[in-house]
Amino acid sequence: MQILMDEYTISMPLVLPAGPHPVRFVNAGFEEHNIYFRRMEDTLAAWVLERRLNPGERRVATVELEPGAYLAICDFSGHDGRGMFTEFTVAPAADSPERPDAAPPPS
Repeated sequence: MQILMDEYTISMPLVLPAGPHPVRFVNAGFEEHNIYFRRMEDTLAAWVLERRLNPGERRVATVELEPGAYLAICDFSGHDGRGMFTEFTVAPAADSPERPDAAPPPS
C-alpha cells in the first residue's frame, strides 16, 4: 500500500486494514511533508510518521490502527489549512470477529 503526498494533497486508499501493516510513504512534491492519522472524534494523533519527508523521499513504515473513521493530515507549515488532509476508514481485519462477514470460529 502506498500513500502519496504532493502540494497540497494526500492520495491514499479510502479503506485501510486494521492491525500492523507496511505502508510506503512518498513525497512527490517540492516541499517537505509530514503525516499523522487521528480518529475523526478525537484531537490526538493515533499514529505519526517519524520525521518529515524531504522532496522526492520514499519511506516504508509500519502502521497499526484500530477500526474506525480517521483523518490523514499534513500540518507542516500550514499545509492542512491548504486542504492537505483526507478522510479514510480502517476496517476490521478479514479474520476479525468484529467483521459481520467473518467466518465463525471453528467449533
